[in-house]
Amino acid sequence: MTQYLGLTSDNRVDHIAGWIDPPDMAGPLAPPPADTDEYTYVRWDQPVRLAANTSTEVHKWVNGAPIWIETAPLEVVAARAIDQIDSAADAARIAVIAKQTNTPEYQRAEAQARAFKAAGYPVDDVPRNVAGWVAAKWRDEMTAQEAADDIIATADRWYQLLDDIRDMRLAAKEDVRHATDSAEVAALARRLEAGLYTLMVGAE
Repeated sequence: MTQYLGLTSDNRVDHIAGWIDPPDMAGPLAPPPADTDEYTYVRWDQPVRLAANTSTEVHKWVNGAPIWIETAPLEVVAARAIDQIDSAADAARIAVIAKQTNTPEYQRAEAQARAFKAAGYPVDDVPRNVAGWVAAKWRDEMTAQEAADDIIATADRWYQLLDDIRDMRLAAKEDVRHATDSAEVAALARRLEAGLYTLMVGAE
């Protein structure tokens, strides 16, 4: 494919024109598009993305390459990024809560396990939810103390994950507030989303 970008008089990328080259297709090559009063055509052989990330981005030809330029004021871009960061963190939090399956049941089991541990793991007074985990894990010959400790450790992992999400969200928002240009803001939002993805994959 021979690809040309149609540029307007202010160097905005308006469209792509392309022709299939042999051996991809037999037959004579079509000539490249001719410049007109409306468009100037430049050859561009790399992939190009025509869809903007935001409604205020402008696609322009700058220093021999098509790039997106954010035209909104920095405070608007920052506010939009902060909303994006909050939404990404909310989605991660919901995923954590969902992983706890039935949350009231999970919280009840945790409370019983912590109370059982605080009481010194009395073998003659094993809470219902701890005993249920012992019964489910009979193949592993799990004791009531091991079951309680396992329930508590699982709860602690989820709390740690929620705390990590909160820390990442707060730090990212503050970084955005101190960013000096739109490109930095966009990079910070992308970094937060990538960090949350890595965090959640690691929690699988």
